[in-house]
Amino acid sequence: MPVQTWKEKFQWLIAKLLIRFKRIKQVSFTAKQLNSMLSAQLPESFSINIPGGKGGLTVLKINLSIPPEQNVFNIELFCGFSVKAKGTLIYRTHLFVFVSAVPVYNPSTTAISLSQVNVVDIVLVKDKFSVLRDTRFLMSKLVPSPIKNLLNTTIKASIGVIATTTTNEIAEYFALYLSGSKQLILDYHRKDIEKQLIKLAEQGDLQYKMNADVFEEKIFAALGQEIRVENGLLLFIFH
Repeated sequence: MPVQTWKEKFQWLIAKLLIRFKRIKQVSFTAKQLNSMLSAQLPESFSINIPGGKGGLTVLKINLSIPPEQNVFNIELFCGFSVKAKGTLIYRTHLFVFVSAVPVYNPSTTAISLSQVNVVDIVLVKDKFSVLRDTRFLMSKLVPSPIKNLLNTTIKASIGVIATTTTNEIAEYFALYLSGSKQLILDYHRKDIEKQLIKLAEQGDLQYKMNADVFEEKIFAALGQEIRVENGLLLFIFH
């Protein structure tokens, strides 16, 4: 723990006295301040279940807003989503994920977590970051080499080969790539992305722990009891 200077010790003493004698009952944070706090923790990556492959969602940017007449956070996440099969990237895109949630403070862990998480929408971003491997490239990675060398196969026949060497779920998933549609593939993963974000929130993985290097957060971690959303602000409340 860093050594406190005399100035920091004096500030700490004054703050404790003001809170103890109810001269300071709460401290408010704007959405802009919260965005600055949260952005310092990014990027953050999570795994997504993929049939026969590996999926990943990385939160790159966050834009949090607080509606004036509601007690919720509206959160816009700018993410990267990717799929790999046999170690090779076959799909990659940027997404906007729109979430609403209620913030909750736990004094024992000094962390703010999210409850009542609702994934409102997931929107595909069409930019140069996007990758969708063409179907022939995909087949070259998925069809077993001995069969691939023997067959001058069509795309549909290759899907049939995959179906005989893997589960139906995996074969049906890779058949989506025949469409060449990034949106169709995203739609397939939409529910998994929603479930994973809600699961992470419930498990406490999507949380912000008070920063001991920031005076306001340090004092709240020591003496704060609850948080509340009011009039477009997040209130840190002392009792």
